[in-house]
Amino acid sequence: MKRIGYVGLSTPIYYDYRNMASKAPSDGSDSPNPILEGAFGALLLYDEIWFLCQSLCPENMRYLPYVKFLDEIGHAPNVDPEWLPDPRDVFSAAALGDFDDSSRAYQLVKDQANIYWDAAADNHTHGLIIGNQRLSGNSWSVRNVIYDLLLVERLPKNVELITNSFSSRLFKTEIAVGKKLQLVESLILEGVPQFLSPSGPYHSCVEEVRGSTYLSYFREWITKDAFTSNQADLKEIKKETEAKLAEAQKQIFLKYLDPKGSYKSFAETVLGAGVDTLLPGAATIKDLIGQRNEEKKKQGLRWQGFILDARSRIGGS
Repeated sequence: MKRIGYVGLSTPIYYDYRNMASKAPSDGSDSPNPILEGAFGALLLYDEIWFLCQSLCPENMRYLPYVKFLDEIGHAPNVDPEWLPDPRDVFSAAALGDFDDSSRAYQLVKDQANIYWDAAADNHTHGLIIGNQRLSGNSWSVRNVIYDLLLVERLPKNVELITNSFSSRLFKTEIAVGKKLQLVESLILEGVPQFLSPSGPYHSCVEEVRGSTYLSYFREWITKDAFTSNQADLKEIKKETEAKLAEAQKQIFLKYLDPKGSYKSFAETVLGAGVDTLLPGAATIKDLIGQRNEEKKKQGLRWQGFILDARSRIGGS
């Protein structure tokens, strides 16, 4: 089973209005190049990356064979943005407060994402045309996070929402509360290689590592067995995966990637957390998304994010 990451309206942290991307079918007017946190790492840790539309995809990722645009292949689920639950019915006041605080850290997040060039980085697009809907990308919009959650719930069960330094705060607060009631495991990979340039995060040297036997195994393990693994297994997988990433960094990435755009982050996948644990009051969401199959219901909602606001924990540079 493939591990698939989903990039939605809330995922790109910024849009570079000084370095425009080529015109996409979904662009309503201009075409700022999206900036994705940890996207180079995502290329290693996901088999495929699905974007709601091309306007949310960095320029140099748009023609990769494992990148898909749901609106262009006719698979974008129909979620009416005018009919969303109130954010206060989905997230706690504490989570919403954390989100507001994080969205004010514009320069900090920009620095941590290693945007070293003179980018005109804004948190939103102008209008996007997706089917018969007019939407917009915005990393500071809680409603966009809810929209993305609803959409992911309509996609296959192995699709995970990719979050960022802003939106991940909504979930981290809820998980901290949930731990008092239910054990929530997570797998944190430290020292994940990252790379970013004005045109995007892609470099062809990533292909040699993506295709390695071990990372292919890791991606399959995440989708099939990670949620039922014990703590000892998680630690062993973590240790082995970090070692493989460190080896790739030393033997491949350091040879080809510009040091200006290279850095390290950590990636966290939440394990064993259902939609009720992540989102107290989420019956509203279940009502909106309709009947889910039994396997999806048991598994619950999954999310994955590369959270760069804690880089100091790993001492990466």
